[in-house]
Amino acid sequence: MYGRLLPTTHRLCRIASRCYSSSHAPPVPRPANALTTTDKSTIQAVIPLTRETVIRSDSVEGFVVSYAPPSEEAGGAEGKSVYSSWLEVIYPFKTNAALREEYIRADKEAIRYGRMFETLDTIAADSAYRHALGGYREDTPISIVTACIDSFYLARDPSIHADLRLTSYVTHVGKTSLEVSGHIYEEDDYVGRAMFVFVALDAKTAKPTQLPPLSCEQASCLEAEQRNAHRKRLSRQTLMRSPPRPEEMEILHALWQNSISFEQIKSDAGDTMLADPVFWGDLRRGVAMASTRLESTLLMQPTHRNVHCKMFGGYIARLAFELSWLTVQCLMKSRDIIFRGVDNIFFLKPVEVGAMVQYVARSIFTAPDEMQVQVDAYQVDPTTGVRDRSNVFHFHYEPVDAPPPTIVPRDYEEFMLYLEGRRRYLRRKQDMTLANSI
Repeated sequence: MYGRLLPTTHRLCRIASRCYSSSHAPPVPRPANALTTTDKSTIQAVIPLTRETVIRSDSVEGFVVSYAPPSEEAGGAEGKSVYSSWLEVIYPFKTNAALREEYIRADKEAIRYGRMFETLDTIAADSAYRHALGGYREDTPISIVTACIDSFYLARDPSIHADLRLTSYVTHVGKTSLEVSGHIYEEDDYVGRAMFVFVALDAKTAKPTQLPPLSCEQASCLEAEQRNAHRKRLSRQTLMRSPPRPEEMEILHALWQNSISFEQIKSDAGDTMLADPVFWGDLRRGVAMASTRLESTLLMQPTHRNVHCKMFGGYIARLAFELSWLTVQCLMKSRDIIFRGVDNIFFLKPVEVGAMVQYVARSIFTAPDEMQVQVDAYQVDPTTGVRDRSNVFHFHYEPVDAPPPTIVPRDYEEFMLYLEGRRRYLRRKQDMTLANSI
């Protein structure tokens, strides 16, 4: 059933034109000598992080795991093979009712996106450990932690009644960091992909530690080199490091002028000033950014800790996604929205077990075909009230029936968030145009 050839480059690029941030090379082929198992003890040995973190003991029945044989894991003199980290996990939704119950969405017969964040994060981490050490073990000298979910895009909702097939493997290795590509299939149908960046730390000192190099001439690995360079360029251009460009300052000034103009109109008419409907042109099509804010405060329980006794990053991401989903529903006053993907999720600091974590979500930018939400997660000291930001999440959605209201910033911080959202939107549109031209 799952032995058919992977989608062609042409088909991948057509999918990219809908939902990916750029055109992509096809996934690496399945190794001809891949080993496949359904044995529970072997699954525990091959994907220990996934097995311990997201696969409950009463849901493991029917899982199928494939991996490279030991000869592939060894690699060569110039570095490890891409297949040293290659993994494939089949989630048996068709036959495993307990698993379906864990993953089904409340509003439709589809898989919960937040659970997919958790699942992909752990499988990617298992791949990272396989590259670094041949697999995770309890006495590991290296701790591999998620630094960033660089992207996560879906062409459509995977059905909860079809088996979900996930593959992952390392595509780029720096001195102390590595990128893992994850690919999502509904049985044989390619539906999405994700990119993770991990950092290797010494288990005792928590200092960055060197990783074995990667020897890979696959197109996906060469592409990963370009992505790594692109990430570095973007980090130098962030609004935290440099002021807005001249054309962006003109946009901000126009936003400010028009919002003030509308307030003056309301004041001259003698009407009561409103907190959120402010926009120019169609005066009721704008919403103040501050009015879109939703918050959630939670206690981090040990049930969701990882092998390093910190809170599992996939769980942190799931909670952020679910708040962003509610934020967009409130903005659109509708449940009928489409999740399109993640631009970046930054894991700035580990979240401690037992911590008080406050999530703050805001709609920061909209266009006729997109809504963007940023979610910030803070660890809060309840004795002092001091907040320490641990995570930043960027999600984007697509409207179904009507275009969204325009987001209107009111202060400098909100103006910067608006510009950040606008930059992400324009980059994605530019990349989609390039994908369509291939």
